[in-house]
Amino acid sequence: MSQHLHIQHFALTATLTNHILHLDQNATCRVISGAKTKLDGYAEKDKRHSFNAGGYNVKLLVK
Repeated sequence: MSQHLHIQHFALTATLTNHILHLDQNATCRVISGAKTKLDGYAEKDKRHSFNAGGYNVKLLVK
């Protein structure tokens, strides 16, 4: 079973079930498993950030 991580960053709230999170301009969370989760919040354009949370390497990418 996958661990569920609750992440809050850039005024975003998301539940991750995998290491990498891709964030598009519509504030849709894309996990590399292909699952999609709606985010509560918004992301500023052209902001990129990566950080470690609970042992997971999380990348936020806003195009």
